[in-house]
Amino acid sequence: MNLDYEYLPITGFQPFVEAAVKLAYGNTVDPENIIAVQTLSGTGAVSLGARLLTHVYDPEKTPIYLSDPTWPNHYAILKAAGWKSIRTYTYYDPKTLSLNFEGMKKDIEAAPEGSVFVLHQCAHNPTGVDMSREQWNEIASLMLAKQHQVFFDSAYQGYASGSLDEDAYAARLFATKGLQVILAQSFSKNMGLYNERTGALSIVLRNPERAVAIKSQLELLIRSDYSTPPAHGARLAHLIMTNKELRMQWEAELAAMSERIRKMRHIVYDELLRLKTPGSWEHIVNQIGMFSFLGLSKEQCQYCQDHNVFITLTGRANMAGLTHETALMLAQTINDAVCKVENK
Repeated sequence: MNLDYEYLPITGFQPFVEAAVKLAYGNTVDPENIIAVQTLSGTGAVSLGARLLTHVYDPEKTPIYLSDPTWPNHYAILKAAGWKSIRTYTYYDPKTLSLNFEGMKKDIEAAPEGSVFVLHQCAHNPTGVDMSREQWNEIASLMLAKQHQVFFDSAYQGYASGSLDEDAYAARLFATKGLQVILAQSFSKNMGLYNERTGALSIVLRNPERAVAIKSQLELLIRSDYSTPPAHGARLAHLIMTNKELRMQWEAELAAMSERIRKMRHIVYDELLRLKTPGSWEHIVNQIGMFSFLGLSKEQCQYCQDHNVFITLTGRANMAGLTHETALMLAQTINDAVCKVENK
């Protein structure tokens, strides 16, 4: 591995970029039809993609849709990129604590043709509610019919189901259906490279003749922003993805961590059942990924915080950070909050 401190090219460490594209799309898309660059992790990829799209669409008039709810930073990123019509599409139903699929489809159909939709590839943040393959297929068909631009945020590939390929299903499906896919990748969670800021942005082109123009625009945007990305995280990620032994170890660790999170979910769920906590709690084990949307009111969440259980006021809990003991503590505190605080 080269450990020098020379600048990388504007578009990043090319072997890493190629490996990231392979990780995202497998063999489903001809690499000649993909433009990709290294970015400052997932946040940088979303930001770069959002700014690129302002050179393709009119950000003053074209609506860009975020799921309701979504990662809060999405709003700040889009606003900073110059988007004026930031809207939401139905995703989570707080009454059923599950996906409102019919509402989502209606919003996609009702959106002006050629709108931009930001989709969570897997392990939806903050809800942990993902779509099935059948549902993804329906959404892809609707997007294609309305000629919407799809922008995937992929922050947890391999961390949701434990399978890199399963977690990449949505973007691969959309690309094979002929949609022009934009994909923001982060390697912070699935490789633990948080402070290395390792990510990638890729565009699957419907018209390969536009490749030169799009790559040139990306280079201009990068040059005026941060000039070149950091090297060492990209070199580490490339080594892990391309070395057979390290790749096998990485995939095994992802599967183990995914299974561990599922076990933490079941500990919380089983303890809530044992405590006879009022309400239905199946959603905790039905959700996927690092986070769980507990379905508590703001007041109940505040009660949890006041008793040293630090979930967000929206009810998002970090299941990946739990141990057996703290999972039991979380369940007990949820039980106390539900029993003692009125759900308004």
